[in-house]
Amino acid sequence: MNNTLKISIASSIIAIGLIASAHTLSRFYLRMEKEKVIRVKGFAQKRLTSDKASLSAIVTVQSPSIAEGHKLLLSQTQQVRDLIAAKQITAVAADNVDHEKIYKRNLRGERTNEVDYYELSQRFRVSAKEVRKIEELSQEIGALLSKGYEVDIYGPHYYITDLSGVKMQLLAKATEDGYKRAKLMADNSGGKVGKLVEAQQGIFQITEPDSTETSGYGIYDTGTIEKDIKAVVTLRYLIE
Repeated sequence: MNNTLKISIASSIIAIGLIASAHTLSRFYLRMEKEKVIRVKGFAQKRLTSDKASLSAIVTVQSPSIAEGHKLLLSQTQQVRDLIAAKQITAVAADNVDHEKIYKRNLRGERTNEVDYYELSQRFRVSAKEVRKIEELSQEIGALLSKGYEVDIYGPHYYITDLSGVKMQLLAKATEDGYKRAKLMADNSGGKVGKLVEAQQGIFQITEPDSTETSGYGIYDTGTIEKDIKAVVTLRYLIE
């Protein structure tokens, strides 16, 4: 092997070594740069009382005659109307009366062309800001079952109408909580919290009181008057 070839090989080895060293050094500085950033989560929670409620109720009757069935339905739905009126609830909607022919079936369970009876129904929809009235109304309409009425109740459902303002408050508190966590961690490691470099808002969870349920799509529980609203933010701060 001549001197020129030896020098060439040596130069190549040195060059490869320099590249490897540079790569290792860059990874080291990159790691050091990453270590200057701290990532924390901030949490805030508030309990609120719903300020709106809604309820749906369907009254259903069966009769061999559509005319008799209509009279029976009017009599039973009047009971529901009276209960609603007693609560002084004005936001009421009554759907048109639905009716369906129910046909007899033969011994093989096949439908025949002979009408067995008529089924008639009517749905009522109510809503009010006085959520306790809707809660009481639901119980009173449900009590009609003991009189032989066929009533299906959907709800009550409870809502909070001004969520935007509450969410802003919770985001502020969650961010403050995150900063406190970052400061605690930085102080304990001899550092100092610098500027905020990234902030991500999590999904709001609106659950029944004291629930630990969460969902990646968010939760909006409508089954309870009292609700817990939870907010989470993810924050990244520079550490000086």
